[in-house]
Amino acid sequence: MKNIAHNIKNALKRKLAKKAASFLIKKLMVLLAPLIPVLLILLISIFLAVTLFAAFFGAMPKQQTLTSVKANAQDSKIYAQAEELVSEKNVEQTWLKGPDGNTHLGFLADYYGSDVKLINKWGDIYSPVLFKASENPNKNLLQDESWLTKNLEYTADTLKPYFYYKKSQIIYHTEDGDEVVEIYLLTEADTIRGQYVYEYKWIDTPKKSYERLENIRMVREWDRLEEFLKKYLALPDQKQTTTARQMVFEAGQGFTARKEWFDWLQNKFGGGFGWVSSAMVPAELKPYFLEAEKQFGIPWWFLAAIAMKESSFNPTVSGFDGTGSYGLMQALPENWRKYSAILGFDPVADKNNPRAQILVGAYMLSSYGVKVNWGGDNWQEESLPMLVAYNAGPGNIGNHKMEEYVKKNYAELVWQYAEQFKAPTITWPLRGYTQIISHFGMRRPHPILGVTRPHYGIDIPAPTGTSVYSVSGGVAYTGYEADGFGKYIIVKDGIYEYWYAHLSVIGVKNGQKITPGTVIGKVGSTGLSEGPHLHLGIKPIGGNWIDPELVLKQMK
Repeated sequence: MKNIAHNIKNALKRKLAKKAASFLIKKLMVLLAPLIPVLLILLISIFLAVTLFAAFFGAMPKQQTLTSVKANAQDSKIYAQAEELVSEKNVEQTWLKGPDGNTHLGFLADYYGSDVKLINKWGDIYSPVLFKASENPNKNLLQDESWLTKNLEYTADTLKPYFYYKKSQIIYHTEDGDEVVEIYLLTEADTIRGQYVYEYKWIDTPKKSYERLENIRMVREWDRLEEFLKKYLALPDQKQTTTARQMVFEAGQGFTARKEWFDWLQNKFGGGFGWVSSAMVPAELKPYFLEAEKQFGIPWWFLAAIAMKESSFNPTVSGFDGTGSYGLMQALPENWRKYSAILGFDPVADKNNPRAQILVGAYMLSSYGVKVNWGGDNWQEESLPMLVAYNAGPGNIGNHKMEEYVKKNYAELVWQYAEQFKAPTITWPLRGYTQIISHFGMRRPHPILGVTRPHYGIDIPAPTGTSVYSVSGGVAYTGYEADGFGKYIIVKDGIYEYWYAHLSVIGVKNGQKITPGTVIGKVGSTGLSEGPHLHLGIKPIGGNWIDPELVLKQMK
Protein backbone atom coordinates (compact mmCIF):
# COMPACT_ATOMS: atom_id res chain seq x y z
CA MET A 1 0.00 0.00 0.00
CA LYS A 2 2.86 2.35 0.76
CA ASN A 3 4.31 1.82 -2.73
CA ILE A 4 0.90 2.29 -4.38
CA ALA A 5 0.35 5.56 -2.54
CA HIS A 6 3.84 6.69 -3.48
CA ASN A 7 3.21 5.90 -7.16
CA ILE A 8 -0.12 7.72 -7.15
CA LYS A 9 1.50 10.76 -5.55
CA ASN A 10 4.29 10.80 -8.14
CA ALA A 11 1.80 10.40 -10.99
CA LEU A 12 -0.19 13.34 -9.68
CA LYS A 13 2.94 15.47 -9.51
CA ARG A 14 3.93 14.55 -13.08
CA LYS A 15 0.43 15.33 -14.35
CA LEU A 16 0.38 18.72 -12.67
CA ALA A 17 3.88 19.58 -13.87
CA LYS A 18 3.04 18.59 -17.47
CA LYS A 19 -0.11 20.69 -17.44
CA ALA A 20 1.85 23.69 -16.22
CA ALA A 21 4.76 23.33 -18.66
CA SER A 22 3.23 25.27 -21.55
CA PHE A 23 2.36 28.24 -19.37
CA LEU A 24 5.76 28.14 -17.64
CA ILE A 25 7.79 28.14 -20.86
CA LYS A 26 5.89 31.11 -22.30
CA LYS A 27 6.39 33.09 -19.12
CA LEU A 28 10.08 32.28 -18.76
CA MET A 29 10.86 33.16 -22.37
CA VAL A 30 9.47 36.63 -21.78
CA LEU A 31 11.33 37.10 -18.51
CA LEU A 32 14.67 35.64 -19.57
CA ALA A 33 16.06 38.62 -21.46
CA PRO A 34 15.64 41.42 -18.88
CA LEU A 35 16.14 39.45 -15.72
CA ILE A 36 19.20 37.93 -14.15
CA PRO A 37 19.70 34.12 -13.95
CA VAL A 38 18.95 34.05 -10.22
CA LEU A 39 15.55 35.65 -10.83
CA LEU A 40 14.83 33.15 -13.57
CA ILE A 41 15.59 30.18 -11.33
CA LEU A 42 13.56 31.63 -8.48
CA LEU A 43 10.59 31.98 -10.80
CA ILE A 44 10.93 28.34 -11.82
CA SER A 45 11.18 27.19 -8.20
CA ILE A 46 8.25 29.32 -7.09
CA PHE A 47 6.01 28.25 -9.94
CA LEU A 48 6.71 24.55 -9.57
CA ALA A 49 6.21 24.77 -5.83
CA VAL A 50 2.80 26.40 -6.28
CA THR A 51 1.83 23.85 -8.92
CA LEU A 52 2.62 20.90 -6.66
CA PHE A 53 1.22 22.51 -3.55
CA ALA A 54 -2.11 23.03 -5.29
CA ALA A 55 -2.84 19.36 -4.62
CA PHE A 56 -3.32 20.33 -0.98
CA PHE A 57 -5.43 23.39 -1.60
CA GLY A 58 -7.47 21.91 -4.44
CA ALA A 59 -7.26 25.07 -6.52
CA MET A 60 -4.76 27.21 -8.42
CA PRO A 61 -4.56 30.96 -8.86
CA LYS A 62 -5.52 31.93 -12.39
CA GLN A 63 -2.14 33.58 -12.95
CA GLN A 64 0.55 31.73 -11.06
CA THR A 65 3.97 33.22 -11.84
CA LEU A 66 3.96 36.87 -10.88
CA THR A 67 0.73 38.16 -12.43
CA SER A 68 0.30 37.07 -16.06
CA VAL A 69 1.84 35.20 -19.00
CA LYS A 70 3.09 38.37 -20.67
CA ALA A 71 5.58 40.54 -18.80
CA ASN A 72 3.91 43.74 -17.69
CA ALA A 73 4.31 46.67 -15.34
CA GLN A 74 2.80 44.72 -12.46
CA ASP A 75 5.54 42.07 -12.70
CA SER A 76 8.24 44.71 -12.48
CA LYS A 77 6.44 46.40 -9.62
CA ILE A 78 6.19 43.20 -7.56
CA TYR A 79 9.85 42.38 -8.12
CA ALA A 80 10.99 45.92 -7.28
CA GLN A 81 8.79 46.07 -4.19
CA ALA A 82 9.96 42.70 -2.88
CA GLU A 83 13.61 43.55 -3.61
CA GLU A 84 13.31 46.85 -1.75
CA LEU A 85 11.64 45.20 1.24
CA VAL A 86 14.22 42.43 1.67
CA SER A 87 17.09 44.88 1.19
CA GLU A 88 15.71 47.01 3.99
CA LYS A 89 14.86 44.16 6.35
CA ASN A 90 18.10 42.22 5.78
CA VAL A 91 20.10 44.93 7.57
CA GLU A 92 17.49 46.06 10.10
CA GLN A 93 18.63 43.63 12.80
CA THR A 94 22.43 43.75 12.51
CA TRP A 95 24.08 44.22 15.90
CA LEU A 96 27.62 44.58 17.19
CA LYS A 97 27.91 42.88 20.58
CA GLY A 98 30.04 44.67 23.14
CA PRO A 99 30.66 44.81 26.89
CA ASP A 100 28.27 47.76 27.26
CA GLY A 101 25.48 46.27 25.20
CA ASN A 102 24.64 45.93 21.53
CA THR A 103 25.24 48.65 18.92
CA HIS A 104 23.11 48.76 15.80
CA LEU A 105 25.22 48.53 12.62
CA GLY A 106 22.69 48.83 9.83
CA PHE A 107 24.77 46.87 7.31
CA LEU A 108 26.04 43.36 6.64
CA ALA A 109 29.51 43.30 8.17
CA ASP A 110 30.97 39.78 8.32
CA TYR A 111 34.53 39.58 6.99
CA TYR A 112 33.96 36.08 5.59
CA GLY A 113 30.58 36.88 4.05
CA SER A 114 28.69 34.30 6.09
CA ASP A 115 25.80 36.71 6.66
CA VAL A 116 25.27 37.28 2.93
CA LYS A 117 24.68 33.55 2.45
CA LEU A 118 21.74 33.66 4.86
CA ILE A 119 19.93 36.85 3.88
CA ASN A 120 16.46 36.72 2.36
CA LYS A 121 16.01 36.99 -1.39
CA TRP A 122 12.97 38.56 -3.00
CA GLY A 123 11.49 35.11 -3.72
CA ASP A 124 11.67 34.19 -0.03
CA ILE A 125 9.02 36.76 0.84
CA TYR A 126 7.06 36.63 -2.41
CA SER A 127 6.49 32.87 -2.48
CA PRO A 128 4.44 32.70 0.76
CA VAL A 129 2.31 35.56 -0.58
CA LEU A 130 1.81 33.63 -3.81
CA PHE A 131 0.72 30.61 -1.79
CA LYS A 132 -1.66 32.80 0.16
CA ALA A 133 -3.22 34.05 -3.05
CA SER A 134 -3.85 30.45 -4.15
CA GLU A 135 -6.24 29.98 -1.23
CA ASN A 136 -8.67 32.26 -3.07
CA PRO A 137 -8.56 31.01 -6.69
CA ASN A 138 -11.64 33.04 -7.65
CA LYS A 139 -9.97 36.31 -6.67
CA ASN A 140 -6.92 37.68 -8.43
CA LEU A 141 -5.32 38.96 -5.24
CA LEU A 142 -2.00 39.60 -6.97
CA GLN A 143 -3.70 42.40 -8.88
CA ASP A 144 -4.99 43.92 -5.63
CA GLU A 145 -2.24 46.43 -4.88
CA SER A 146 -3.23 47.10 -1.27
CA TRP A 147 -3.52 43.38 -0.46
CA LEU A 148 -0.20 42.62 -2.14
CA THR A 149 1.66 45.44 -0.42
CA LYS A 150 0.25 44.55 2.97
CA ASN A 151 1.21 40.89 2.65
CA LEU A 152 4.68 41.53 1.25
CA GLU A 153 5.42 43.95 4.09
CA TYR A 154 4.14 41.51 6.70
CA THR A 155 6.14 38.62 5.27
CA ALA A 156 9.34 40.66 4.92
CA ASP A 157 9.11 41.92 8.50
CA THR A 158 8.23 38.57 10.07
CA LEU A 159 10.93 36.65 8.20
CA LYS A 160 13.74 39.22 8.56
CA PRO A 161 17.11 37.82 9.71
CA TYR A 162 18.96 38.72 12.91
CA PHE A 163 22.76 39.00 12.84
CA TYR A 164 25.16 39.52 15.74
CA TYR A 165 28.85 40.40 15.33
CA LYS A 166 32.00 40.99 17.31
CA LYS A 167 34.98 43.23 16.60
CA SER A 168 38.22 41.60 15.51
CA GLN A 169 41.50 42.55 13.88
CA ILE A 170 43.85 41.50 11.14
CA ILE A 171 47.42 42.34 12.13
CA TYR A 172 49.74 42.61 9.13
CA HIS A 173 53.41 42.14 10.06
CA THR A 174 55.56 44.38 7.85
CA GLU A 175 59.16 45.59 7.86
CA ASP A 176 57.92 48.94 9.14
CA GLY A 177 55.98 47.37 12.02
CA ASP A 178 52.51 45.97 12.54
CA GLU A 179 49.54 47.38 10.61
CA VAL A 180 46.17 46.76 12.26
CA VAL A 181 42.94 46.60 10.26
CA GLU A 182 39.61 46.40 12.10
CA ILE A 183 37.01 43.90 10.89
CA TYR A 184 33.71 42.42 12.10
CA LEU A 185 33.02 38.71 12.52
CA LEU A 186 29.58 37.10 12.62
CA THR A 187 28.97 35.24 15.89
CA GLU A 188 25.25 34.38 15.72
CA ALA A 189 22.59 34.32 13.01
CA ASP A 190 18.85 33.71 13.36
CA THR A 191 17.25 33.34 9.92
CA ILE A 192 14.48 31.49 8.11
CA ARG A 193 17.06 28.90 7.09
CA GLY A 194 18.14 28.24 10.64
CA GLN A 195 19.90 29.56 13.73
CA TYR A 196 23.70 29.31 13.71
CA VAL A 197 26.69 29.94 15.95
CA TYR A 198 30.09 30.76 14.41
CA GLU A 199 33.39 29.74 16.00
CA TYR A 200 36.86 31.15 15.20
CA LYS A 201 40.47 30.31 15.87
CA TRP A 202 43.43 32.69 16.05
CA ILE A 203 46.05 31.99 13.40
CA ASP A 204 49.56 33.47 13.55
CA THR A 205 51.74 33.52 10.43
CA PRO A 206 54.90 35.48 9.63
CA LYS A 207 52.86 37.86 7.48
CA LYS A 208 49.69 38.30 9.51
CA SER A 209 47.65 37.26 12.53
CA TYR A 210 43.88 36.87 12.31
CA GLU A 211 40.83 34.88 13.39
CA ARG A 212 39.96 32.11 10.96
CA LEU A 213 36.44 30.71 10.69
CA GLU A 214 36.71 27.26 12.25
CA ASN A 215 33.18 25.87 12.70
CA ILE A 216 29.54 26.67 12.02
CA ARG A 217 27.18 25.12 14.55
CA MET A 218 23.47 24.83 13.79
CA VAL A 219 21.23 25.39 16.80
CA ARG A 220 17.96 24.81 14.96
CA GLU A 221 16.85 24.53 11.34
CA TRP A 222 13.76 25.88 9.57
CA ASP A 223 11.79 26.40 12.82
CA ARG A 224 11.06 30.08 12.22
CA LEU A 225 10.03 29.54 8.64
CA GLU A 226 7.80 26.56 9.33
CA GLU A 227 6.11 28.32 12.26
CA PHE A 228 5.39 31.29 10.01
CA LEU A 229 4.07 29.18 7.12
CA LYS A 230 1.79 27.14 9.34
CA LYS A 231 0.16 30.26 10.74
CA TYR A 232 0.19 32.40 7.60
CA LEU A 233 -1.15 29.69 5.28
CA ALA A 234 -3.39 28.08 7.92
CA LEU A 235 -1.87 24.66 7.29
CA PRO A 236 -3.60 21.83 9.14
CA ASP A 237 -0.58 19.71 10.08
CA GLN A 238 3.19 19.53 10.22
CA LYS A 239 3.46 17.32 7.14
CA GLN A 240 1.93 19.94 4.87
CA THR A 241 3.98 22.65 6.58
CA THR A 242 7.21 20.79 5.92
CA THR A 243 6.19 20.08 2.32
CA ALA A 244 5.48 23.76 1.66
CA ARG A 245 8.83 24.77 3.07
CA GLN A 246 10.74 22.13 1.14
CA MET A 247 9.15 22.94 -2.19
CA VAL A 248 9.73 26.67 -2.07
CA PHE A 249 12.77 27.34 0.09
CA GLU A 250 14.82 24.16 0.04
CA ALA A 251 14.71 23.61 -3.71
CA GLY A 252 18.30 24.72 -4.11
CA GLN A 253 17.72 28.20 -5.46
CA GLY A 254 21.34 29.30 -5.25
CA PHE A 255 22.57 25.89 -6.38
CA THR A 256 20.39 25.90 -9.47
CA ALA A 257 21.35 29.48 -10.31
CA ARG A 258 25.04 28.59 -10.21
CA LYS A 259 24.46 25.44 -12.25
CA GLU A 260 22.75 27.58 -14.91
CA TRP A 261 25.68 30.00 -14.87
CA PHE A 262 28.18 27.14 -15.18
CA ASP A 263 26.24 25.67 -18.11
CA TRP A 264 26.19 29.06 -19.82
CA LEU A 265 29.92 29.50 -19.29
CA GLN A 266 30.68 26.06 -20.65
CA ASN A 267 28.59 26.81 -23.73
CA LYS A 268 30.33 30.18 -24.09
CA PHE A 269 33.68 28.40 -24.17
CA GLY A 270 32.46 25.92 -26.78
CA GLY A 271 32.23 23.07 -24.29
CA GLY A 272 35.75 23.66 -23.00
CA PHE A 273 36.80 24.30 -19.42
CA GLY A 274 39.06 27.31 -19.89
CA TRP A 275 36.92 29.29 -17.46
CA VAL A 276 37.60 26.84 -14.60
CA SER A 277 40.54 27.59 -12.28
CA SER A 278 41.53 27.15 -8.66
CA ALA A 279 40.28 30.69 -8.06
CA MET A 280 36.75 29.26 -8.13
CA VAL A 281 37.27 27.18 -4.99
CA PRO A 282 35.69 29.38 -2.29
CA ALA A 283 38.39 30.83 -0.06
CA GLU A 284 36.70 29.77 3.15
CA LEU A 285 36.56 26.12 2.01
CA LYS A 286 40.15 25.67 0.83
CA PRO A 287 41.58 25.06 4.35
CA TYR A 288 39.05 22.26 4.88
CA PHE A 289 39.93 20.58 1.59
CA LEU A 290 43.62 20.75 2.55
CA GLU A 291 42.85 19.31 5.99
CA ALA A 292 40.94 16.43 4.37
CA GLU A 293 43.84 15.78 2.00
CA LYS A 294 46.28 15.57 4.89
CA GLN A 295 44.03 13.29 6.91
CA PHE A 296 42.78 10.91 4.20
CA GLY A 297 45.36 11.16 1.41
CA ILE A 298 42.97 12.33 -1.31
CA PRO A 299 44.16 15.51 -3.09
CA TRP A 300 42.32 18.71 -2.27
CA TRP A 301 41.74 19.41 -5.98
CA PHE A 302 39.95 16.08 -6.44
CA LEU A 303 37.72 16.70 -3.41
CA ALA A 304 36.99 20.24 -4.61
CA ALA A 305 36.05 18.91 -8.05
CA ILE A 306 33.51 16.54 -6.47
CA ALA A 307 32.08 19.38 -4.39
CA MET A 308 31.73 21.55 -7.48
CA LYS A 309 30.00 18.78 -9.40
CA GLU A 310 27.77 17.77 -6.49
CA SER A 311 26.74 21.13 -5.05
CA SER A 312 28.44 24.03 -6.83
CA PHE A 313 30.11 24.67 -3.46
CA ASN A 314 26.80 25.27 -1.67
CA PRO A 315 26.83 23.69 1.84
CA THR A 316 23.05 24.03 2.29
CA VAL A 317 21.78 22.49 -0.94
CA SER A 318 19.47 19.49 -1.03
CA GLY A 319 19.63 17.00 -3.89
CA PHE A 320 16.86 16.79 -6.47
CA ASP A 321 16.73 12.98 -6.69
CA GLY A 322 14.51 12.41 -3.67
CA THR A 323 17.22 10.60 -1.70
CA GLY A 324 17.71 13.39 0.85
CA SER A 325 21.35 13.95 -0.15
CA TYR A 326 22.64 17.19 1.29
CA GLY A 327 25.55 19.60 1.47
CA LEU A 328 28.83 20.19 -0.30
CA MET A 329 29.51 16.50 -0.91
CA GLN A 330 25.83 15.42 -1.15
CA ALA A 331 26.05 12.74 1.51
CA LEU A 332 22.97 10.55 1.95
CA PRO A 333 21.19 10.92 5.33
CA GLU A 334 22.22 7.47 6.56
CA ASN A 335 25.84 8.03 5.55
CA TRP A 336 25.89 11.47 7.15
CA ARG A 337 24.54 10.17 10.44
CA LYS A 338 27.04 7.33 10.51
CA TYR A 339 30.25 8.98 9.34
CA SER A 340 29.81 12.40 10.93
CA ALA A 341 29.49 10.66 14.31
CA ILE A 342 32.58 8.54 13.60
CA LEU A 343 34.58 11.72 12.94
CA GLY A 344 33.35 13.34 16.15
CA PHE A 345 30.75 15.70 14.68
CA ASP A 346 27.17 16.14 15.81
CA PRO A 347 24.90 14.92 12.96
CA VAL A 348 22.35 17.61 13.79
CA ALA A 349 24.40 20.60 14.96
CA ASP A 350 27.03 20.12 12.25
CA LYS A 351 24.64 19.51 9.37
CA ASN A 352 25.58 22.83 7.71
CA ASN A 353 29.19 22.80 8.89
CA PRO A 354 31.27 22.84 5.67
CA ARG A 355 34.32 21.42 7.41
CA ALA A 356 32.33 18.43 8.65
CA GLN A 357 30.77 17.89 5.20
CA ILE A 358 34.14 17.85 3.43
CA LEU A 359 35.78 15.55 5.97
CA VAL A 360 32.84 13.13 5.83
CA GLY A 361 33.00 13.03 2.03
CA ALA A 362 36.77 12.42 2.09
CA TYR A 363 36.37 9.72 4.75
CA MET A 364 33.81 7.88 2.63
CA LEU A 365 35.99 8.07 -0.49
CA SER A 366 39.00 6.72 1.41
CA SER A 367 36.95 3.94 3.02
CA TYR A 368 36.37 2.20 -0.33
CA GLY A 369 39.98 0.99 -0.34
CA VAL A 370 40.67 2.12 -3.92
CA LYS A 371 44.39 2.63 -4.56
CA VAL A 372 45.24 5.66 -6.71
CA ASN A 373 48.65 7.01 -7.66
CA TRP A 374 47.62 10.66 -7.60
CA GLY A 375 50.96 11.79 -8.99
CA GLY A 376 50.89 9.38 -11.92
CA ASP A 377 49.52 9.71 -15.43
CA ASN A 378 46.66 7.25 -14.89
CA TRP A 379 45.01 8.76 -11.80
CA GLN A 380 41.73 9.34 -13.63
CA GLU A 381 41.01 5.74 -14.59
CA GLU A 382 42.40 4.52 -11.27
CA SER A 383 39.94 6.76 -9.39
CA LEU A 384 36.89 5.58 -11.39
CA PRO A 385 36.02 2.71 -8.96
CA MET A 386 36.10 5.26 -6.13
CA LEU A 387 33.59 7.48 -7.95
CA VAL A 388 31.42 4.48 -8.78
CA ALA A 389 31.29 3.53 -5.11
CA TYR A 390 30.55 7.14 -4.11
CA ASN A 391 27.60 7.29 -6.54
CA ALA A 392 26.21 3.77 -6.58
CA GLY A 393 27.65 2.07 -3.49
CA PRO A 394 30.76 -0.10 -2.97
CA GLY A 395 28.90 -3.14 -4.22
CA ASN A 396 29.03 -1.77 -7.77
CA ILE A 397 32.82 -1.66 -7.98
CA GLY A 398 33.65 -3.95 -10.90
CA ASN A 399 30.18 -3.61 -12.45
CA HIS A 400 31.20 -2.62 -15.99
CA LYS A 401 27.80 -1.22 -16.98
CA MET A 402 27.70 0.94 -13.88
CA GLU A 403 31.31 2.03 -14.40
CA GLU A 404 30.53 3.13 -17.96
CA TYR A 405 27.45 5.02 -16.80
CA VAL A 406 29.28 6.81 -13.96
CA LYS A 407 32.24 7.57 -16.21
CA LYS A 408 30.09 9.24 -18.86
CA ASN A 409 27.62 11.04 -16.59
CA TYR A 410 29.76 11.94 -13.61
CA ALA A 411 33.45 11.06 -13.56
CA GLU A 412 34.51 12.79 -16.77
CA LEU A 413 33.17 16.12 -15.51
CA VAL A 414 34.82 15.65 -12.11
CA TRP A 415 38.12 14.86 -13.84
CA GLN A 416 37.90 18.00 -15.98
CA TYR A 417 37.29 20.18 -12.92
CA ALA A 418 40.10 18.43 -11.04
CA GLU A 419 42.59 18.94 -13.88
CA GLN A 420 41.82 22.66 -13.92
CA PHE A 421 41.97 23.03 -10.14
CA LYS A 422 45.37 21.36 -9.85
CA ALA A 423 46.89 23.15 -12.85
CA PRO A 424 49.33 25.99 -12.03
CA THR A 425 47.57 29.34 -12.29
CA ILE A 426 48.46 32.97 -11.81
CA THR A 427 48.07 34.01 -8.19
CA TRP A 428 48.71 37.75 -8.50
CA PRO A 429 47.33 40.32 -10.96
CA LEU A 430 50.64 42.19 -11.41
CA ARG A 431 54.13 40.83 -12.09
CA GLY A 432 56.93 42.30 -10.02
CA TYR A 433 54.66 44.50 -7.89
CA THR A 434 53.44 42.83 -4.70
CA GLN A 435 53.21 45.65 -2.15
CA ILE A 436 49.73 46.38 -0.81
CA ILE A 437 49.33 50.00 0.28
CA SER A 438 45.73 49.61 1.44
CA HIS A 439 44.23 46.36 2.73
CA PHE A 440 40.60 45.30 2.88
CA GLY A 441 38.62 46.64 5.85
CA MET A 442 38.27 49.91 7.76
CA ARG A 443 41.19 52.04 6.66
CA ARG A 444 42.78 55.39 7.34
CA PRO A 445 40.90 58.48 6.10
CA HIS A 446 40.50 58.39 2.32
CA PRO A 447 43.33 60.45 0.76
CA ILE A 448 40.91 62.42 -1.44
CA LEU A 449 37.59 62.33 0.38
CA GLY A 450 39.16 62.79 3.82
CA VAL A 451 36.74 60.41 5.58
CA THR A 452 37.24 57.01 7.17
CA ARG A 453 35.24 54.35 5.38
CA PRO A 454 35.44 50.64 4.50
CA HIS A 455 37.87 49.73 1.74
CA TYR A 456 36.32 46.92 -0.28
CA GLY A 457 39.46 45.60 -1.91
CA ILE A 458 43.24 45.93 -1.99
CA ASP A 459 45.40 48.62 -3.65
CA ILE A 460 48.64 47.59 -5.38
CA PRO A 461 50.87 50.46 -6.60
CA ALA A 462 52.60 50.10 -9.97
CA PRO A 463 53.65 52.40 -12.82
CA THR A 464 51.07 53.46 -15.36
CA GLY A 465 51.02 50.99 -18.22
CA THR A 466 51.94 47.92 -16.15
CA SER A 467 50.11 44.86 -17.50
CA VAL A 468 47.19 43.55 -15.43
CA TYR A 469 46.62 39.78 -15.56
CA SER A 470 43.33 38.07 -14.86
CA VAL A 471 43.67 35.77 -11.86
CA SER A 472 40.67 33.73 -13.03
CA GLY A 473 38.87 32.53 -16.11
CA GLY A 474 35.39 33.63 -17.06
CA VAL A 475 33.67 36.33 -19.07
CA ALA A 476 34.73 39.99 -19.04
CA TYR A 477 32.60 43.12 -18.73
CA THR A 478 33.87 46.69 -18.92
CA GLY A 479 32.78 50.06 -17.59
CA TYR A 480 33.74 53.57 -16.52
CA GLU A 481 33.04 55.67 -13.40
CA ALA A 482 34.44 59.19 -13.41
CA ASP A 483 33.93 59.64 -9.66
CA GLY A 484 34.80 56.09 -8.60
CA PHE A 485 36.57 53.17 -10.24
CA GLY A 486 37.47 55.02 -13.42
CA LYS A 487 38.08 52.50 -16.20
CA TYR A 488 37.32 49.05 -14.83
CA ILE A 489 36.92 45.41 -15.89
CA ILE A 490 34.81 42.73 -14.22
CA VAL A 491 35.58 39.06 -14.83
CA LYS A 492 32.92 36.55 -13.71
CA ASP A 493 33.76 32.87 -13.28
CA GLY A 494 30.55 31.46 -11.81
CA ILE A 495 31.63 31.81 -8.17
CA TYR A 496 33.21 35.28 -7.95
CA GLU A 497 33.25 38.64 -9.64
CA TYR A 498 36.77 40.12 -9.93
CA TRP A 499 36.88 43.92 -10.27
CA TYR A 500 40.04 45.55 -11.70
CA ALA A 501 39.80 49.34 -11.29
CA HIS A 502 41.55 52.67 -12.07
CA LEU A 503 42.94 51.27 -15.31
CA SER A 504 44.59 53.40 -17.98
CA VAL A 505 43.77 50.92 -20.74
CA ILE A 506 40.97 48.36 -21.06
CA GLY A 507 42.32 45.52 -23.15
CA VAL A 508 39.23 43.32 -23.49
CA LYS A 509 35.73 43.63 -24.92
CA ASN A 510 32.37 43.16 -23.29
CA GLY A 511 31.50 39.47 -23.30
CA GLN A 512 35.03 38.34 -24.15
CA LYS A 513 36.13 34.90 -22.96
CA ILE A 514 38.97 35.08 -20.44
CA THR A 515 41.36 32.35 -19.34
CA PRO A 516 43.60 32.63 -16.25
CA GLY A 517 46.69 34.72 -16.98
CA THR A 518 45.15 36.76 -19.81
CA VAL A 519 46.41 40.36 -19.99
CA ILE A 520 43.17 42.33 -19.65
CA GLY A 521 44.37 45.91 -19.19
CA LYS A 522 46.99 48.36 -17.95
CA VAL A 523 47.51 50.03 -14.57
CA GLY A 524 46.43 53.67 -14.39
CA SER A 525 44.95 56.34 -12.15
CA THR A 526 41.53 56.98 -13.68
CA GLY A 527 38.49 57.79 -11.58
CA LEU A 528 38.85 58.71 -7.90
CA SER A 529 42.55 57.95 -7.45
CA GLU A 530 45.58 59.70 -6.00
CA GLY A 531 48.15 57.91 -8.14
CA PRO A 532 48.77 54.92 -10.43
CA HIS A 533 47.73 51.66 -8.79
CA LEU A 534 45.46 48.67 -9.28
CA HIS A 535 42.41 48.33 -7.09
CA LEU A 536 41.30 44.67 -6.98
CA GLY A 537 37.92 43.87 -5.48
CA ILE A 538 36.35 40.42 -5.26
CA LYS A 539 32.84 39.39 -4.29
CA PRO A 540 30.74 36.27 -4.66
CA ILE A 541 28.16 36.60 -7.44
CA GLY A 542 25.10 38.07 -5.76
CA GLY A 543 27.02 38.73 -2.53
CA ASN A 544 29.04 41.40 -0.75
CA TRP A 545 32.74 42.22 -1.07
CA ILE A 546 35.26 39.91 0.56
CA ASP A 547 38.98 40.29 1.19
CA PRO A 548 40.81 39.54 -2.10
CA GLU A 549 43.73 38.19 -0.10
CA LEU A 550 41.53 35.30 1.02
CA VAL A 551 41.07 34.24 -2.60
CA LEU A 552 44.60 34.99 -3.80
CA LYS A 553 46.16 33.16 -0.86
CA GLN A 554 44.12 29.99 -1.31
CA MET A 555 45.01 29.79 -5.01
CA LYS A 556 48.66 29.07 -4.19
